[in-house]
Parts: sequence; structure tokens; C-alpha cells
Amino acid sequence: MKKIIFLLLLFYSTGFGQIDNLTKISIEQKSATDFERSHIFEVSDTLFYFYRMPSSQVISIDFSIDNGATWTLLQKTGSLGLISSGELSIDIVHVDQGNFIIGYSTFPNTLKLLSYNLYTNTFEQTGNTHAVGGSQLELLRIDESSFIASIKNSQDDVYYFISADMGETWSDKMYFPEIEKQTNPLSLTYFNETIYSVFIDQNENSIYLFLSEDNGETWYSPVEIYSSTEKIQTASIYSDNSKIYVVFEQLHPVNFSEYFQSDIHYILSEDQGITWSESFRYTKFIGNDNISNLIYLNGKLFVLSLSNRSQFDIYDTYLGLLTTTEDPAPPLVYWISSPSSVKFGKEYSIRVFAVDDSEVTKVELELDGKVYQLYDDGNHGDSLAGDNIYGAFLESFEPTEPLPSVGVDINKIFFPIKNDGTIANLPSSVIKKLKLIVEDDNANQSAIDFNISFSPSYNNSNYALYDNKVIIFSSGFWLSGYAGSNLWANAVASSSLIEDYLPGNVGSTADDPDNLVYSVRASDTPFGTEWQNWRKAVEQGAYFYDGDGDGIYDPVDKNSNGVWDPNEDKPDILYNASFFTVYNDGRPAGQRRWSTVNPLGIEIRQTVFASNQNTILDDVIFIRYSILYKGLNNPSEPDSLTDVIFSIWADVDNGDHSDDKFGSDTLLNAGFIYNKGTDDLFGSNPPAIYKVITQGPLVKTDNPDDVGYNRMGPALGEISYQGYKNSGLTAFTGHIGGDSYLRDPSNTREARNYMKGLMIDGNEMNPCTSPYGEVHGNVNCETVNPLFWFSGDPVTNTGWIFKFAEDVRTEASTGEFTLVKNEPMDIIVAYVVGRGIDHLNSIDRAREITRYVHEEYERNFSTLVNVEDKQEELPTQFHLSQNYPNPFNPATKIKYTIGVVDENFRPLQTQLIVYDILGRKVKTLVNEVKAPGTYEITLDASQLASGVYLYRLSAGNFIQTKKMIILK
Repeated sequence: MKKIIFLLLLFYSTGFGQIDNLTKISIEQKSATDFERSHIFEVSDTLFYFYRMPSSQVISIDFSIDNGATWTLLQKTGSLGLISSGELSIDIVHVDQGNFIIGYSTFPNTLKLLSYNLYTNTFEQTGNTHAVGGSQLELLRIDESSFIASIKNSQDDVYYFISADMGETWSDKMYFPEIEKQTNPLSLTYFNETIYSVFIDQNENSIYLFLSEDNGETWYSPVEIYSSTEKIQTASIYSDNSKIYVVFEQLHPVNFSEYFQSDIHYILSEDQGITWSESFRYTKFIGNDNISNLIYLNGKLFVLSLSNRSQFDIYDTYLGLLTTTEDPAPPLVYWISSPSSVKFGKEYSIRVFAVDDSEVTKVELELDGKVYQLYDDGNHGDSLAGDNIYGAFLESFEPTEPLPSVGVDINKIFFPIKNDGTIANLPSSVIKKLKLIVEDDNANQSAIDFNISFSPSYNNSNYALYDNKVIIFSSGFWLSGYAGSNLWANAVASSSLIEDYLPGNVGSTADDPDNLVYSVRASDTPFGTEWQNWRKAVEQGAYFYDGDGDGIYDPVDKNSNGVWDPNEDKPDILYNASFFTVYNDGRPAGQRRWSTVNPLGIEIRQTVFASNQNTILDDVIFIRYSILYKGLNNPSEPDSLTDVIFSIWADVDNGDHSDDKFGSDTLLNAGFIYNKGTDDLFGSNPPAIYKVITQGPLVKTDNPDDVGYNRMGPALGEISYQGYKNSGLTAFTGHIGGDSYLRDPSNTREARNYMKGLMIDGNEMNPCTSPYGEVHGNVNCETVNPLFWFSGDPVTNTGWIFKFAEDVRTEASTGEFTLVKNEPMDIIVAYVVGRGIDHLNSIDRAREITRYVHEEYERNFSTLVNVEDKQEELPTQFHLSQNYPNPFNPATKIKYTIGVVDENFRPLQTQLIVYDILGRKVKTLVNEVKAPGTYEITLDASQLASGVYLYRLSAGNFIQTKKMIILK
């Protein structure tokens, strides 16, 4: 396979040409190529770039067939067992074609040589490992079997070792003549049977040359070949078999501060080092350029240099040829002053300190297709005129499209959500990339990309807030069941490092640009942008009001009157706003914390809705999880997932994260988290947070008197299911940060145990003996249900109470139920925040709100509609529809509408009763108070005989009767 790759490289290579300008090396593995040393080689007109990722035990090799403009990872070597984290512990020598010698320092400061073949990506050790006492080295190959290893140790001592037998044996430590401490191992080159080396005298700013004519056994005394009044550092020596080059760094003062720029210079000798040329300047950039490596190959002297010309505080590697490559020397952007975060709708300013060795002629910013000019005139927030600081005021940014994550800020609760199901613990902001262009009078440019975060004006928090203080660090859900006989579990629980869901429908790609959070508000203009954007949401599974009954969402103002009419389509708007997104369990098993679970093809269509009508509901966030098992078209997958449990999971941090307590409220189908007392953030009255199972999953009971519901609000109505019940809270558990026993589950079985109300090992927690709680108030601990942890009342201090104050995470579970393929199951949960006069009164307040939440649900959310919109939203007439199908066996559906009777939208006592043909009552389908709206119920007639039956709707003064036929 490797041979095929190399044949393709040879076929596609167009031949190595000149590198006219310094070329930045960019690789996929690392955003900045800031390697102290890397290596470049040319083999068959293809460039190969050898580098070591930080602390890696392998060498990565990229290739380029366009003179270094683009690079592609070719391969990585096997593990080398490197000791040092730095790149100076490795040197590579090209032997011929695809053969190399890799020298490197291994433990403990010993030298090892490897023969490496590029084509086969294999290596084998050459010679023996030799102790050298230092980790930085330069390796010189004299001939086929002779090497000199130049070493620098941690005390900055420099010395060398000689081998004449391919590293089988090495000399004792040998010292260079008249040389004191150096910051790098000495550079060596071999030319005309002579070894040349150089070193720097830092005190004199001079470079000295010395040489050996007997392969390093003895040396001539050093001779000064260059000196300067400016500081010199890092000198290296190379030969191209006709000339000798000494390449070094020299510091030059700049005219705007005490700052010095570092440039790469070189001198050359054409008479074997006897005389030397003047200094030539290889780089001219006003920032820093440093030597990384120089390699002579195929008649070219390649230079790898490190430069901060792309961004002042980040270095990248640049490629050039020493004597021919030009340096365009772009302006230096010394700093950029910009806000890290800007509120939506707020003007902001940006300042840039940019200088050049000639003149800066243009400073511009590009953002969202617009170009902004920056000025140095003292009038644009740029400091003083003519001080090289450029500034501009930029117009405000407002998001105009759906986003991958949003902060739901409808009412008193700020609730960040993301398109993968994550709640809180995520940015609620929009990241925008800006491009800065600085140009000088020679048209040389510096281009720098940087980001600014734009966030809602409500706040700039990653977490759920109440009264602008943290209440939830992270939240989501757990889901578990059986696929055949195989137990599975997945979750969205980011602070527990469980993130098994990806944005989008089953089968889509996670980075599809349409995988967003779509929002619509009651205040949005009818048929406007938000209503049109909802088309994408509907394509992904969102509900909508189908005014014309054609099954297609098409929000068109049919009569052009500018307002919505009941025969026109509109989005699923509950409360004052709805937020929809869809995600699926597509994360591969190998990327999961519970790594034995593969994707099953589960899709969750999530709708968040909330109210801000200055009512009790302003302290509530609702979430509808519409769970759909689609499968993955695998012939062996089951038609249904059984024994499924859904858990509301939350890492509630009620102010300070370490002082929270938790308990369950079985009367309200909820779990709750409260504070031990006064909190550092909230003070003397921290809130209590209830997690409420508002509409549990439908569970089949086979009892015809049982009725389950899927309530979708007044506009969409409700669907009832005879012979089913909605599951309530079936277990409540929790675990504690840092606890060795009540810890995060590490596998599916442990998660399942929690979801069933058990401890992590599968045993029940004993209320009588558990060290985590105590039973108070003359309650018999033997009678306490162990599946609902800490189900007592902290307000009265009766029942089973959690003893400690900790960093807690909790699960409010409901089920078990069945997910039939392609049949959605809707579960509605509520997050309720109650804040009273103290921490215990906050529990009472949260209970009061939670009771109202259940009442609202029973009324099918009838008060969620704005008063001014109710006449438009709610039906004005009563109606009983013909059952469908008809005739039927054994089940049929009956839809009916309760109209508005007065300005108070009063609910009415409603009955829907089935009679036989003789007028005898055979089944009561509905007998309860119903608010205005449309409803649907399923009649199961499996226990009734064939024949004609009557069904009658009565509500207030309205009575209507229709016929239906059971045909068996």
C-alpha cells in the first residue's frame, strides 16, 4: 500500500520549483507549527516534512507536491521511546532516496541511532545505545559509517562523541577548543574532508570558526569571522559542496519602543573559510524570525524559520531557500485590543497596534462580508493621532437566523440549550470570526483571524440562571432499555462526560448547517421570517397547526389581511415562545463513556416552551421530548425497544455548588434540590428547584377504563388513549461529586440501577440504615419506599431526609414503557424554581408552582395563550366530528371541539358517552372539566358486539349525537 502511495506521489509531482517568498507550513494536526526544530527533505521532487507533536513518541511525516503551499499527512513512525518533550532531542540525516538516519536522546540521556525507510515506514536500530549525558543533539554524517554527535547538556556544556562504525562504538566525551557555555549544541558541517563548526561569543557579539582535518580528533584554534555592535544569537554552519554558509540571528532595534526584532542573517565563504562575505539579510520582518533548521539537499539549502508574522504571540514555521527566497516583510501587528464578548445590539470598538519598517497604509477589518476601516487620527477610539494605534467603532450585531445554541430568556429563568440536547454548561453566545488586514506601502500584508463572542443582552452565562445567579450547571436526560435481550443506556449529561447524542435527525450529518435551534415567539409577525424558518423545523419533526388540513406546513396569509386566521398554518407556539431542535444517538461507541453501547437509531425532537405573563408560570420552563425509535435499517434490529426508562438528569448548582441537598416529592411526581441554609450567592433565601414529570410516557394497562393523554396545547388539542396510562415518577435517585460510592455510573448497568431507584451496585438503599439519610417525625422507616430517595418533607422535618450538603446530581425517572419503531412517545417535563423568604419556604413556593403546573397540564395548557390572542387561538364553536375509521374494528378515534363561551374562556363540564341503539349507556369516554380547545380520544370496542352505536357530546348547553358502526 505504501508503494502505491509513493508511486502516486511520483506521478502527480510536477517537479520542485523555486520558493519565491517565505511560505508558511500549515498542517492539520496542529494549528501552529511552533516546533523548535523540524526537518524538511526533498525526495523525487516531493517535499517531506518531519516533525514531532508535543510529547509524542512518534515522528509525523507530511508531504507537499506544490513547493510547500499545502501539506498532507502521509504517515507516522512507530514509537521511538523519546525521553525529552522538546524537538531538539531529535536530529535526522538524509542518506539517499527514502533512507534516513534518526538520532535521538532516550532514557537516561543516551543516544540511539535508527535506520528509517520512508517507503516502508520501518526502522531498525543501528549500532548500540550510548550514554551522552545530555538531551539536545546535532548529528553530522561524515561518510557511510562515521558520525559525530554534538551534545548540549542541562548545564549548557557542549561536547561531542565520534563513531566510525555506524554507532557500534563511540568515543569518550570530547571537547571543542576554547569554548565556554552555549545555548545550543554546536552546529557542524563536512566539506572537502574537513569538519567546520562555529560558536558565538555573547560578550563580544562575535562568531568564531574552527575546523578539524582529522574527523574531529583535533581542532585548529577558533578564528573570528564576523562581529557586530548588535546582539548575535544562534549560529549554524552549512555547506553546499562549493561554499560554506554561516547562518545566525541578529537583533535590530525598532523605532517604536525598546523592542528588538530578530532577523536571520548569513555570511558565506568561497575559499574554504579563509575569507568571508559581508552579512546578507535573509529575513526583514519587523517582528521575530528565528532559525529552526537548515538542510542541504539536491543542491539547495532549505531554511526552516520560526516567525510570529502571522500573530504576534504565536510562532509558525516558514520554508524558504537561503539565497533565493524573498521576504515580503509584512507589517507587524503588535497587539489587538478587542472585547472577548459583546452583548447583542451593542456598539463596540477595536484597536490595533501595527507598525512597519516603512509605512502602514491600510488597516481594515472584515466581518460578515463588510469591511471596516481603522484610523490613527485620535477620533475613532484609537488613542493619539499618529501613534501607530488604529481604531474603529463597529456597529452592533444581532443574530438573524436560527443558531446551534441559544439562551432561552423568556421569563425569570435563563435557560441555555444546544442542538445536541445539552442544557446549560454551554456557550449561549454566537462566535464570529473577524479578519484583520494590515498593509504597507509596498503592498505587503499581514492577515490575522480572531474571534469575538456575541451574547444575549440578558446575560453572558453558560449556565441556567435565576435572578441572574447560577441554578443549573448542566442538565439533560438518561434513557435506558432493552434491544432484544441486550441492555443499553445513553444520555446527555455533559458534566458527567456522557454526551451520546449528535445534532440532527437519524442518518444526517452532525455538521449539517440546518441542525439548529429554531425559535418562534407569540410576538413574531404572522407569516414573517420566524414562521418561515419553522419550515426547517417541521422538516425535522416539529409540530405545527395545520389550518387548511392538507398535512403540509405552508404559512401563507391566504386572505392578505396581515393577521393569522384559523384556516391558515402556523408554528407550534406554546406559551410566549417555542424552541425546537432535533438530535440522535449517533455518537459511535468508541467515543462514549459507556463505550459498549452502539447507536440504535433513536431520535429526539425537543421543544422548549415558556411564559412571561407575570404569572406563577414565569418561574417554569417546559420541555417536550418526542422520542422516536427509527432504527438503522439493520435486519437484526428489533421492531421495538422494551422496558424503557426516561430520567430527567440534572447537575443543579443552587448558587454555591457544594451546599445542596435533594429529595423526592411523590405526590407531585417530582424530585427537588434545595439549599442547606444561607447561600454565598443567593443569601438567606436561596431557591428550590423542582424537576417535574408533567406528562409521563404512555404505558399500556389493558384496562379499558384507563385513559392516557398526549396534550399539545389548545391549538393542536389532545389525543387520548383508552387502555393506557401516563406513567408518573417511578424512581428518584442521586449521586454526589467526589463520593466513592454514590458516584457517576461508569457503565450501562450502573446507570440502569440508578434509574430503577437502586444504588449503583443494584441493591436498594435502606431508609433505616443508610448513612446518607435519616427518617424523622415518628415515621416508621420500614414503611418508606426505598425507590424514592429522601421522600420526606424538609419543611416539617418529617420522613426520610438527606443528611448532608453536597455537590449533587439527580435522576427523576419514569417508565417502564415501549418504543415501537416509528411511533413517537411524547414526554413533558418541567423545571420549576421557587424562591421564598428562606431556604425551606422556597420548597413550599416551588410546590405551589408545581401544583399549578399539573393543573395547567390537565387543562391542556389553556392559559398559556396570551389574553389578547385567545380569541384568535381558541375555537369559537363547538363541534363533534364523525369517528374515524367508520365502520371499525376494534378501535376508532373521535375528535371534538369545546368552544369559547365567555370572555373568561371558562372551562366546561364535558361528557362523551357511548350508547347502544336502544339508548343504554355502554361506555363513558370523557367525564371531566375541559377548557376550550380541540381534543381526540380513542375508543377501544374490543369488548363490544357488532352493531350500530351512538356517541353523544355534551358541554354546557351544547349537545350533539352521531352514529358509528362496529363491524366484526
